[in-house]
Amino acid sequence: MIAARESRVNAGPYHYLNPIQILVSLEAATDPVSLYTAINQMTHSSQFRLTFKSLIQKLIVLSLFFLTACLWVHAELRPNALFKSGAVLQRDQAIQLWGNCDSGKSITATMNGHSSTAMIDSEGKWRLELPAMSAGGPYNLELKTEGHNLTLKDILLGDIWLCSGQSNMGWPMSKSVNAEEEIARVDNPNIRLYKVERNASKTPLETVSGRWLPANRYSVKDFSAVAWYFGAALEAEIGVPIGLILSEVGGTLANNWTSEKTLDSHPNIQKYRDRYAQLEADYPAEIAKWEANRKINPQAKKPHEPGRRLPSGYFNGMIAPLQAMALKGVIWYQGETDSWSWPDYDRFFRDLIFDWRSGFKAPDLPFLYVMLAGFDGKPGVHENYPHIREVQLKALDIPHTAMALALDVGEVDDIHPRNKKTVGERLALAARANVYGEQLCYSGPIMREVDIQGSTAIIHFDHTGDGLVAKDGALRAFQVAGQGAEFKPAKASILGHSVQVESLDGSPIKEVRYAWGGYPDSNLYNSAALPAAPFRTDKIN
Repeated sequence: MIAARESRVNAGPYHYLNPIQILVSLEAATDPVSLYTAINQMTHSSQFRLTFKSLIQKLIVLSLFFLTACLWVHAELRPNALFKSGAVLQRDQAIQLWGNCDSGKSITATMNGHSSTAMIDSEGKWRLELPAMSAGGPYNLELKTEGHNLTLKDILLGDIWLCSGQSNMGWPMSKSVNAEEEIARVDNPNIRLYKVERNASKTPLETVSGRWLPANRYSVKDFSAVAWYFGAALEAEIGVPIGLILSEVGGTLANNWTSEKTLDSHPNIQKYRDRYAQLEADYPAEIAKWEANRKINPQAKKPHEPGRRLPSGYFNGMIAPLQAMALKGVIWYQGETDSWSWPDYDRFFRDLIFDWRSGFKAPDLPFLYVMLAGFDGKPGVHENYPHIREVQLKALDIPHTAMALALDVGEVDDIHPRNKKTVGERLALAARANVYGEQLCYSGPIMREVDIQGSTAIIHFDHTGDGLVAKDGALRAFQVAGQGAEFKPAKASILGHSVQVESLDGSPIKEVRYAWGGYPDSNLYNSAALPAAPFRTDKIN
């Protein structure tokens, strides 16, 4: 009571003043000291606090009213979430636009002097097409119906790249090598970033959640490092706006990203569907167990939602909604999770590429991907990773594909190597050569053929540049085997654009391997400082 009474007394003559009297007193203050005293006493006035609180409440209500009114005006005209202010649209291809509208018979889109009109169907859906346009901007995109107008501002025409896969694609700039320094220098409004909200669905969806942001130190911090370095390297050379759409989920399988229709033809898909059904059935009990456990252990890890193992789940929620949009190409970094069932991966990986090309209605859609980085931190990786890499190597026989090698940027005990800049820039090299037509060495050496004579084998390579190079000493990671024998280390030396391999004991050579393991100690490069791809000549069942 004493403290309350003192507070009431200290409020001084302003305690019982109404707001008008307070304002008059403030106006009468003629020097800083008297002004400060007036303000200090004013803030202790209970009447003022009540009045101020009432005013703030009214302002909040009015603000919400006007905001709701503005949103209500535009709520009737809703372009798809891919089309927002700051977006990038694909240059040199017809521009597809679609969305919903609650009223009206037709809609007209206008941009850069071009217009198109389409009817709104009985469900309120609309879809229209603007003609192909050259790179440029920024432009305004005007959308008009009989009663509503909407303007999307700062639209660029450039190249859109879809960036997808699992956690190494999603790995953010903030956790990559030299993160603070690299992030600080990012300021390029010619590159726009769109991060698709993660969502697994049992049926194909029509839209995603996300927004376009210009590349700067704030937007890039939590964006994919591989995608950013790819886009930055590409934009610096190509000189057109770049849009990067990131759609990734860690720990996923290739079949999570493939349509149900395509998966139906895979001979082993049922075991993956059965596994998901079991996870879904067990999930309520797993959650109940976790809830009970975290009362004892607050750090108890919450079980993964079963949607992460739903075949077609992330295709339905994060790829299907994009497929009416024109793209320049795809970059893909995935395969780690599939290594535990690698015999199925060849079909899954190839099916995914053809499935996406069919869905995007682009049979020649460039598909660039990363060969798995070196890693040996879990049981089974040493045996399984080479097979995934072999699948990736063989997939180069699919037209309009290219591969960036990451074998040398891996970390033996970490499945997420921090050096994403090298990976992104190697993908950009592949894009410049295969998509934009530049004449450059974009790939590491790839074995073309092997000539074996007795105890010597000559290995011929493609993508050697000006010649092969042994980095850090004599060539390593070559192995040979005789008929029915185990593989043993071999002596290897460079002969210009080829490598000569010899058995150490002079015994006849039947098969040759290079860099066959989870984290091989390999050091063969070409003149462009790109590492050679692992290979083997033997066939393993």
